[in-house]
Amino acid sequence: MFTLSQDHDPEFGSGTEMIMREGSLFEGYVLGFKDDKNEKELIGRKKPETIQFIKNQAEYVKGIFSAGNSYVKLNYDLPEYSLQGEADHIGQINWAIIKLIHPEAIPEEKTINDLKYTGDIQRVWWEKQNFADYFQALMYVGIHFLNTGELLPFIYIVVESSYIPPLIRIEKVFIQESDIRTKLLPFIDKVHDDLFKVPSTSFETCAGGKNKGRCWFLQHCQEGRAFMAGYKIMDFLKLNYEAEN
Repeated sequence: MFTLSQDHDPEFGSGTEMIMREGSLFEGYVLGFKDDKNEKELIGRKKPETIQFIKNQAEYVKGIFSAGNSYVKLNYDLPEYSLQGEADHIGQINWAIIKLIHPEAIPEEKTINDLKYTGDIQRVWWEKQNFADYFQALMYVGIHFLNTGELLPFIYIVVESSYIPPLIRIEKVFIQESDIRTKLLPFIDKVHDDLFKVPSTSFETCAGGKNKGRCWFLQHCQEGRAFMAGYKIMDFLKLNYEAEN
């Protein structure tokens, strides 16, 4: 059975392994460490002052998460495929704390919550507005709804790794049942169908031509990955060569 999984998205701003490890540490100090995320291994050779800075930031954020469960496994089986993910937190968050930062915030009784640790809120989050940018929210809300019939708002809690107290951005995403029926499930059907078709590799379809981005399926499509990475044999003697005068 085909499984489309969107576990926790490790988006921490710069995209480097170092920042990702710091993000995992931050998440662990806020929500607790998962079995596969050992604190000592994540710390590695980081300086004590760096670890203390991350811990201090985490202390400011910890109180936001109130009653509920962390690292909630999400799964929904359909005849031809299975949807999977892991929500950072499902339950109540402390809106009193959030309203101190964002007085205009409107409380919700129960939400699906995702904690992000980013190097630059302005660069990474200000311009997000595409379907792909919020697909995680659609998928997690969709899986939860298909399992329980409960339609919950999705909250991104984005923390910048720059200051103490940290900058905290709140993005609340409302998803309707119609979005699940007309956007999520048809999109997953398309992913499933396309993965089992013979791919047509080309500069346009894989690399996006001159003005588009790379194909979204390159994470999974072996033919597209082989096309993009390439395999080339060269006879050095046939290379163009201009002798210097």
